[in-house]
Amino acid sequence: MFLFSEKYKSMKTEPLIFEHRKFNNNTYQQICEALSKTDWSSLNSSDAEACYNIIIDKINDVLEYFTPKKITKILAKHVIREPWITPGILQSSKQINFIKSNWIKNTYHENMLNI
Repeated sequence: MFLFSEKYKSMKTEPLIFEHRKFNNNTYQQICEALSKTDWSSLNSSDAEACYNIIIDKINDVLEYFTPKKITKILAKHVIREPWITPGILQSSKQINFIKSNWIKNTYHENMLNI
């Protein structure tokens, strides 16, 4: 059995937060219809970069209208940071830390009574 003299500090990890859009056949059809009805006459410019920016802006506007971004938050305890750490290993680690802290507390009090 190993005994470490340092106090164990559990690391608080941040939750995993990401943005996503929900697509289905209905929204896909609505996006296609909206893009086909969009006025593309402003693409007559000779500047390729300006035309590219116009296209991207119009597509993003249609996407935001039909499929707005949604923020999903996954709690840190549900995120698998290291694939080799299984739930069984995590449970065993928590249990051994609990047993160790109880043992340290009890032996400290016994040593104080013997003095």
